[in-house]
Amino acid sequence: MKVYKYLGLFLLTTTLTANLANFPISASNNERKFISTRREKLNIYDNNFGNEYLLGPGDSLLITFVGIPDLSGEYGIGPDGIINLPQIDSLNVSNLTLQELKTILTNDYGEILIAPNINIQLAKVRPVRVYVKGEIKKPGFYNLNFGYENNTINSFESQNFSYSLAESITSLPVQNNSIYPTLYDALKESKGITSYSDLTKITVIRNNSLSKGGGKISTDLNFLSLFLEGNQSQNIRLFDGDTIVVPKSDFSIKEQLLEVYKSNMNPETISVFVSGKVKAPGIITLPKGSGLNQAIAMTGGKELLSGRVEFVRYERDGEIDRRIFSYKQNSSLDSSKNPILEDGDIINVKDSLFTSSTFVLNKILQPVTPILFIQELID
Repeated sequence: MKVYKYLGLFLLTTTLTANLANFPISASNNERKFISTRREKLNIYDNNFGNEYLLGPGDSLLITFVGIPDLSGEYGIGPDGIINLPQIDSLNVSNLTLQELKTILTNDYGEILIAPNINIQLAKVRPVRVYVKGEIKKPGFYNLNFGYENNTINSFESQNFSYSLAESITSLPVQNNSIYPTLYDALKESKGITSYSDLTKITVIRNNSLSKGGGKISTDLNFLSLFLEGNQSQNIRLFDGDTIVVPKSDFSIKEQLLEVYKSNMNPETISVFVSGKVKAPGIITLPKGSGLNQAIAMTGGKELLSGRVEFVRYERDGEIDRRIFSYKQNSSLDSSKNPILEDGDIINVKDSLFTSSTFVLNKILQPVTPILFIQELID
């Protein structure tokens, strides 16, 4: 009888153990302690948070619970940054990295499951929406597309973003065979630079991951070196929510303009208005990088007895660049008398002093001429 009693107890224990292995139960204190310790180690030793993809509204995640297919699936992040997962409360995952989210889920599900093994992947990524401001043709918000058509894709490896807890920035991953847009793409979408854009001091500001303290991080870029030296490390990849600031130079930078105009960043053509003493006045279309002399030549040239040239440019900050100077056909490009033109510039070729004097004299004598004619008839 004792043999049967012990055999029954053994079978009962074996059955209960097998059932418990397939049923979610709370983690032990030791296992919770392990998860908490692991999370602290990630916060201290993981130096890749600063450059990793930050989650936000519109992303979709493929979350796999190893051995538990009922919990696995694709979960979207709502407009408020909230993701709803089974058996736990909703979570705000905005500005979390994938590794940060994995750590949080491992901790939270550790209250329900024994040593949960969770894998997280990006199933769909939201568009990259950036704000471009400063000395640029068309400041504003721009949605940048993913894809292989993007220009000069490079890493952050040589960039030093400044933030409180970390200093290293490395490359961004490529998800779903898509290529992230870059600074070059943002400047191209905003219609390119002006003649006063200072490309040596472009600032990019972006969100910081929560494990690095949150808030914002920034970096200064010498983007001109991309054109002068082929330094592609300055063409960094952009994140959703980035802000690009292009400062204004106090003077036109000829070498910069000529190098940039050789690229496809600015539009291929510009439109300017030429009026006054030219053979074919009106709106004319010129290749980017053209000068004032080229615009006048495109109208057929100046007429005889024409005078000085008036050049007018309306700046975006409300100021007006207005110059009046003598026309010099052999003036060098980007000189004061032959500036590199921008879209919307106005050129007016004035009358010569002789023409103006003749016009004024005619106006003065116009009412006297009929009287003299009548007097001659009377005589």
